[in-house]
Amino acid sequence: MTEPMRQPAQRVPSWLLYVLLVLALAGGVYYVWWTVFRIPGSSQADVIVVDPRTVATSAHLAFAPLPRGTDPGATLITLQLKNAAPDAAFGELAKLGAVDIRPGTPGLWQQVKARSISASFTRQAFWPSFFELCRQSGLYPNDVSTSGDAALANRAIIQLIPDLRNRIRCPAVSAGSCTIVLRQISHTTTADLSVQKPTQHDIHVDLTLYAEPKLSILETAYVPDIEQAIDEAGNSLVPPQPPYRSYSGGGTGNAWSGNMQIRLVYPPKPSKRIARLTATARVIAAKIQALEIPDVLNAHDVSNTIDGVNVFFKGLTQTPSGYAAGFYFSGGADPRVTTRFLSHRGRVRLVDAQGRDYGFSGSDNSNSPQGFNLSVRFSRGSLTGAAKLMVSVPTQIREIRVPFTFTDLPLP
Repeated sequence: MTEPMRQPAQRVPSWLLYVLLVLALAGGVYYVWWTVFRIPGSSQADVIVVDPRTVATSAHLAFAPLPRGTDPGATLITLQLKNAAPDAAFGELAKLGAVDIRPGTPGLWQQVKARSISASFTRQAFWPSFFELCRQSGLYPNDVSTSGDAALANRAIIQLIPDLRNRIRCPAVSAGSCTIVLRQISHTTTADLSVQKPTQHDIHVDLTLYAEPKLSILETAYVPDIEQAIDEAGNSLVPPQPPYRSYSGGGTGNAWSGNMQIRLVYPPKPSKRIARLTATARVIAAKIQALEIPDVLNAHDVSNTIDGVNVFFKGLTQTPSGYAAGFYFSGGADPRVTTRFLSHRGRVRLVDAQGRDYGFSGSDNSNSPQGFNLSVRFSRGSLTGAAKLMVSVPTQIREIRVPFTFTDLPLP
């Protein structure tokens, strides 16, 4: 039997494979260029010459240190009060300090109406004056902002609550425009059973920084820089390794306070007192400026420059549950600070024609060598017809350092 002759398989020409490979590589390079290196704000693609040796990854972009700001000094209060009701006393202080002081719980003024305040301040700093009124009225500032986008947008509001924990008795020192309150000192003992090493003793000092209201802080360095910490015998309590520097308060925090913690090591011989603790707090301050985008459903590729901060609004897109607002930020001291600040509830608000807020449902951001992208999502709820977008843009961003010292503290 004769088998049929098989036809040789046809091969794809090598030159065609080469062309396809070149086209695939060219397409990949174009996609990367379009998504990473294109700067929004132009109807045409901008040609950018980039030296690959200088392009950092998105996680390690090089930014200049924040400019050092000058402490503006405290607002000085001159006020005479005699048997004043708490609401009237705080009302007078609010006028002199140009701040908004409100009750943080319903019926607060009624709860403290039996108390009266008598005080005499002559060019005294705002926070010591404020805390004296708190001492006599049994009230204290609420460090946690209230819920609601509209309330969170005004971070300068100081809300009062009953001082149930008697925090007014905590030691405090004035430092420039700020007041530092030492809340507690704790001593922890750790025995790590997984390794053979001595038991570790740590001291944690918890503090709250109250900033001059006109300072408007965005973030507070959670760990201050320790200058000196000694016990009554002169033993150093400073840890051998400096702590990791990080900022906190970019979330739902207010514009006038921030929590801090200092970690110290226990002395070689048991001590009873911290003779001296000197440190420097670091805060990021800014001027908050309002940007409004009306007729937001029809606004696309809107560019604004505010105090050197470039805000490019890409547009408002519909999502299954509501809307997403897209932004691109560049310029200013450090766009990372701007992006962190605006990524939280109350900093970007979407309202309807009646001024009712769409609910904040989250945000996403990404960075590039030129700036930062931000997408803020809103839930529709029962509202229909988005009308206006309101953005609180931080400008004149700077770092301010606040040195402070506590003496003769108990050592647990």
